[in-house]
Amino acid sequence: MIAEQVKVFLYSIGLGALYILLFDIFRLMRRKKKTRDGIVYLQDVLYVGIIAMMIIISTFMMNHGELRGYMVIGYFLGGILYLLFFSHLFYHKGCWLLDTLEGKIKTVGQRIKILWKKLKKSKKNNQNQAGF
Repeated sequence: MIAEQVKVFLYSIGLGALYILLFDIFRLMRRKKKTRDGIVYLQDVLYVGIIAMMIIISTFMMNHGELRGYMVIGYFLGGILYLLFFSHLFYHKGCWLLDTLEGKIKTVGQRIKILWKKLKKSKKNNQNQAGF
């Protein structure tokens, strides 16, 4: 009995960290551009809904639908541990990754645009030559 409760508590710690990781993902999505208030509210409602469903599902899977105090403490402890040790690292690495991907996408987009202009110019020249 105690071993099962310890196992559920440890899972709760992991889930608490996962919940804050999901919040960091939402933070990354909002980072680059100014997000309208309505969109922010919608994202917040979506986040709370996702977390609520995850808590309900995990409670049924781990503890037969009984939400215990040690599970709630585990969620908070996992969230705090994630914030202390991993959130800063994840957020900055995520920002770096998004900036890198954005730079690569812009570079590829510029090259495609140049190629497209050359193709259009070449096609126009071919049409002009065929017309003479």
